[in-house]
Amino acid sequence: MPFGRAIDPALIRGDDVLGRAVLGGLAGTALLTVILYAAPLVGLPSPDLVGWLTMNERPVPFNESRWWGAMAFHVLAGTFGWPLLYAIFIHPLLPGPTWARGVGFGVLLWLVLIGIVAPGLQLGAFFALTPRPEAMLAVSLAAHLVYGLAVVMAVGPLPRRSSRARILAWKAYR
Repeated sequence: MPFGRAIDPALIRGDDVLGRAVLGGLAGTALLTVILYAAPLVGLPSPDLVGWLTMNERPVPFNESRWWGAMAFHVLAGTFGWPLLYAIFIHPLLPGPTWARGVGFGVLLWLVLIGIVAPGLQLGAFFALTPRPEAMLAVSLAAHLVYGLAVVMAVGPLPRRSSRARILAWKAYR
C-alpha cells in the first residue's frame, strides 16, 4: 500500500478503542468547529479560534499560512490529543453512564479552556477580556459539551483496567 498500512479490520468492527477515540475526536472536532463558526448566525459572537491561536488581534485570512497552521493544530489536538488522553487516562476517573461521562469530559475540557488556555492567550479568565464574555462562555460550553459527547460516545464503555495496561495497549497499537 503506497500511503501507509491498510485499514485494520478491528477498527471497522469496533474492537479498537483507540481507533474509535480518534474517529470520535475527528467527528467531535468537526462539530465543535461548526458550532464555533456558526455562532454568529444566532446572534452570538464567533470565537476567533485561529486569531487566538496565532495571538493575532484581527481575524487571520484563509490564504495565510498562519491560518492553516493554527487550524492544523486545532484539528490534530481535537482528533488525536484529547481523545487519546481520554481513552487512556481519564475514563477510569469519570463515573456513570456513557452520556454522563461525555458531559463530564466536555465540561473538563471547557474548564481547561476558560481557566488555563484563555488566560494564556490573553483573553482573560472566563473570557473576561472579550467583548461579550457571557456569550463566549455559553458558545464555548455548548461546543465542548458536543465534543465531549462525540468522543465518549464513539469510545463507548471501556473495560476497567489499570493505566499501565492502557499504556501497554497504546504501545502495541503503534
